[in-house]
Amino acid sequence: MQVEKASGIYISYALDFGIILLSGILYYLSIHIIDVLGATPETVHQSRVLFWAGVVIFFVGVVLILWEWTIYTNAENEVKAVFSTCPLCSSSDTKATLSINKAEIECLDCGAQWMIQISGISGKLKTAKLVHPSKDSKGRELLNLEKPKEFWIKLAREGKSKTSSQETGVTHEVKSGGEDIEAKLQKLKELYEKGLLTEEEYKEQKRKLLEKL
Repeated sequence: MQVEKASGIYISYALDFGIILLSGILYYLSIHIIDVLGATPETVHQSRVLFWAGVVIFFVGVVLILWEWTIYTNAENEVKAVFSTCPLCSSSDTKATLSINKAEIECLDCGAQWMIQISGISGKLKTAKLVHPSKDSKGRELLNLEKPKEFWIKLAREGKSKTSSQETGVTHEVKSGGEDIEAKLQKLKELYEKGLLTEEEYKEQKRKLLEKL
């Protein structure tokens, strides 16, 4: 699964780093205000106010960065857990675009698209709705219906199980057919060795059987 972050997330990080930069400016002013204006009771007080304001703003910036990083990490993990496999076609070729409080999911195989609502506090997936059905119109009955993540996980598992069963059935048929032809080839060889078939008849029948593989 491909996961991308929208520009809004990077802008949010940039604002947080701007807050930390502001704390550095306040710290710088707290040091140099006395040098510029002189050591008076008023400038000393202003220096202390600027210093502690810088400290508080610095910690606010750090907390915001860590909080947002946790939210977006949780959101990415949730999206991967729910939509790593397309619920409609069981393809693993899916793409997610994360943005603030939401995400867009697209299956690159069948073309289905979802809009996801994400908690702005924990980053957990709240609900998801299908906004565009697959190319073969699969999922039209679910269009624009808000469903919890458990619904989509169950749907993906059911689709994957169905696909797996179909593949197993095809494999069994191919294997059975191969074994049947192998038995016929062995029988054909026995008839030739017993002299019941000419060499030309043996080669012709063998060629026909091998063409069926």
